[in-house]
Amino acid sequence: FPSHDSSLCNNSCQSSIVGGECNILECNSCNSSIVGGICNTLQCNSNQSSIIGGIYNTLHCSSCNSSIVGGQSNTLHCNSCNSSIVGGSSSGMTNSNYASLIGGFDNHLFATWNSLISSGQHNFMTASQRSTILSSHYSSIENSDSSLIFAGFYSKITDSSQKSLILGCCNQISNTIDSAILGGSGGKILNSSSSFILGGGWYSFDNLPSVGLTGGNEIIGGQNNIVSGGYFAIKTNPYLIQYSYAQPNKIHSSTSSIILGGRQHNITNSVNTSIIGGDTNQSSESISSSILSGMGNDLIFAKNSNIF
Repeated sequence: FPSHDSSLCNNSCQSSIVGGECNILECNSCNSSIVGGICNTLQCNSNQSSIIGGIYNTLHCSSCNSSIVGGQSNTLHCNSCNSSIVGGSSSGMTNSNYASLIGGFDNHLFATWNSLISSGQHNFMTASQRSTILSSHYSSIENSDSSLIFAGFYSKITDSSQKSLILGCCNQISNTIDSAILGGSGGKILNSSSSFILGGGWYSFDNLPSVGLTGGNEIIGGQNNIVSGGYFAIKTNPYLIQYSYAQPNKIHSSTSSIILGGRQHNITNSVNTSIIGGDTNQSSESISSSILSGMGNDLIFAKNSNIF
């Protein structure tokens, strides 16, 4: 029952337009419908699909069993089956199956499966499966599996990462399995597995977020490592000269090692080694050793050793 200049192609069998204005249901889309809304378009060969309400939404060709519900200027591109866009504005998906976009603005899915972006703005996900971005801004998941970014902004999970989680701002996980950054800013885990960064700060006295931020806590290589504490700050003076204060904690190429609290600690090429609190302590090529507080202590080629 098309109305108000709506158009229903005769070759779309058992399909309908109910109410609304200026809606178009094109040819060879069977068992499909447009209900209400303004200037929505359901294109050819999209069977068992629907657009309900909203304005200027488009469901492109060969997207079967899919739907757009409400929202404005959303696009479900070709070959996205069993997928949906609910609310939001200026968002879209392409070649994504069993996928969903819920709310938000300018969020996008490309070649994903069983994945979701909900709320937030300017997020995107590509070549990923079973992954989710929730209530974040300017964040991305690329070529990853079973991963999650929750809240914050400018975070990313990339390069075949699996079962990874980011909370917070400007954090990065790449080529990593079973790892997480829980809070904090500017942290990164690269080429590691079963590793965790717990908090740690990046602070801008100017209250401005930074794209491609570096300087936070980091874990690179190795496995089963934990880092917390650390500090990184940035400030712009009245002459627009930018100063940074980098005092992060870092674990590189180590196994089952931990840094808890303090700042500017480093553990490199070590096993079962820990630094607990203090400042500027480091361990290199050490096994089953620890530094408990203090400043400027070194464990070099140590074994079963402790500094108190």
